[in-house]
Amino acid sequence: MKRTRLAAAAGIAALLLTALPSAQAAPVAKKDLPGKRDFAKVVPALSGATFTTTSDAGFVYPSSTDCGYDESAYGTSGLLRVGEAAYPGPLGGVQVVKFAKKSEAKAVLAEVKRYVKRCRAYDDTVITTRMRPLKVPKVGDQRVGYSTVDRSQMGTRYFRWAVLRQGKRTALVVVTRGSKVSAPKFRKLVKVVAKKMK
Repeated sequence: MKRTRLAAAAGIAALLLTALPSAQAAPVAKKDLPGKRDFAKVVPALSGATFTTTSDAGFVYPSSTDCGYDESAYGTSGLLRVGEAAYPGPLGGVQVVKFAKKSEAKAVLAEVKRYVKRCRAYDDTVITTRMRPLKVPKVGDQRVGYSTVDRSQMGTRYFRWAVLRQGKRTALVVVTRGSKVSAPKFRKLVKVVAKKMK
């Protein structure tokens, strides 16, 4: 499957408290995702965007064996939140998915890390993509970040991506626009994602 622009188109060890269900056992809820204000701190134009949240437990992530294409893994619950200013304005998106097993979430992170090592440049008949690793905060159990630049006849788009794991949960967050996205501001957003996805 061709990589979309959320994918255009990236969990937690819980404590058991008496007989109450743990946060890790609960399905992904809207409160587990950052909101419009969090994205607007990275790209102010997103303050005027309309964000929508939909149920989506299919986690789409880049393939390391076929650069430019996707792989999918399906969890037990998940939410996708995307906001876009007037086209071709900036876009911000985040997805959090809970898997049945921690090993499934770990496999996703392992594949994304292989992608970052192997897929530095690739193209199709329309878009040329250049990718480089991106330093992200040491949050969650595992994390990986990367930047991509897509060039086509329609122009150039700059992307910041991060994929995180907390226990059985994974999160993908992306911000894109027609000019470079601030790395320090994006790193702050990653911290918000890590805090909320618990």
